[in-house]
Order: sequence, then C-alpha cells, then structure tokens
Amino acid sequence: MLTLWGPQTRYGLWRRRWLALAESQQSLGIDIPDKAIEAIRKQLEGFDEIRTTATTVINSGTKIDNRARIMGEALSKQLETLATQFEAVKGVSSGSLFQPSA
Repeated sequence: MLTLWGPQTRYGLWRRRWLALAESQQSLGIDIPDKAIEAIRKQLEGFDEIRTTATTVINSGTKIDNRARIMGEALSKQLETLATQFEAVKGVSSGSLFQPSA
C-alpha cells in the first residue's frame, strides 16, 4: 500500500499529469514554453532516480539483514559445538588422567 499511495508515486503521478496537460495544451495552441515542459520532464527523471535509489537501498538492507541472520544462526551452532567440546574436555580433566599420584 505504501508503494501504491506513498509520496513518490503520488507526486510522480501528479507530475506526469502536469506533463501530459502541458503537452496537450501546447498541441492545442496554448502558449506553453518548451522550457516549462522540459522542466517537468527533468523533475520526473529526478523522481525515477529517487525511486531507483530507494529500491536499491531497500534491497541492500534486506540482503544485509538476511546475511546477518544467517551468520547469527551459524555462530549459535558453533557456540553450541564449542560448549559441548568444552564440557567433554572438562570431564576428561576432572578424571584420573590429571590427578597427581599419591
């Protein structure tokens, strides 16, 4: 819904309408300067650039979040393995192997 009704889409639609209106009026003979139409086109290009950049940032953030989650899961597994190995070593060290002889 945010994509559909967000500011970028909303303002982009208005700018496209203004461009279509200005082009239509100019084709009907109303005095609309070419510079004005070009300015509206440049603003639309700016919106497209912003949309592309925002999409890239969102995708990158999602990838980073997924990678961090995967790494966190791997680290948790490694920690469990280390804890098990530590307990095994701890059990061996408390046995008769390391006890001083009497």
